[in-house]
Amino acid sequence: MKILTTLAVTGLLLLSGCVENSDGSDPTTYSSCSIEESYASNLEDQARDYKTCWDGVNYKEKNLATQWCKKNITTYRARHHANYSIKYAVNSTNCPRNNNNDMKSTDKNNEIGIKNYLVNIESESSKANGANWDVLGGKPDILIYIDNKYYKKCKNSLNCSVAFSSQNTQWSFEIIDEDMSNNDIIGKGTCHANETCVIGQATVKTTEY
Repeated sequence: MKILTTLAVTGLLLLSGCVENSDGSDPTTYSSCSIEESYASNLEDQARDYKTCWDGVNYKEKNLATQWCKKNITTYRARHHANYSIKYAVNSTNCPRNNNNDMKSTDKNNEIGIKNYLVNIESESSKANGANWDVLGGKPDILIYIDNKYYKKCKNSLNCSVAFSSQNTQWSFEIIDEDMSNNDIIGKGTCHANETCVIGQATVKTTEY
């Protein structure tokens, strides 16, 4: 009888949402909308796209979250005359707070030596031992950390890009495949500005814009 009671309580705790993402958001809801791939022809437009993210919602149903995301994208495209293809996605996590979406700060940044960079990451299709990233054969869910700060997540993709600002010209990168149980390290190492570096199973390209 005690065992049944314990199991019941455990089940209720799980259902009540005790598990949460690392940023405190609820993994069972959709909280943000971000641009995952930009096909803009110039780097400044790409960088602006990759910095853009919306959150502040908690949709239980993915279709409702996708509708909300699509409205944001439509408004964004009209405002910036983005007449090129954009791929977007809804996520269970909030928008990364490291990303500064205020593009008006560029002049001030230049005065204090802060420059803007676009990072493109391409993962190999399999682990170093030839195994699939996902147990079902899917692509990795890429997490990007730059100098130990979380910047972006790209689900089920071999490519992930992010824009950021920095006074440095060299950074440490940690690229992770997020899994339900144990995460896999795709690559961990350093790369300089305006270089293309092979880090583990990933190719990292950094470009000043």
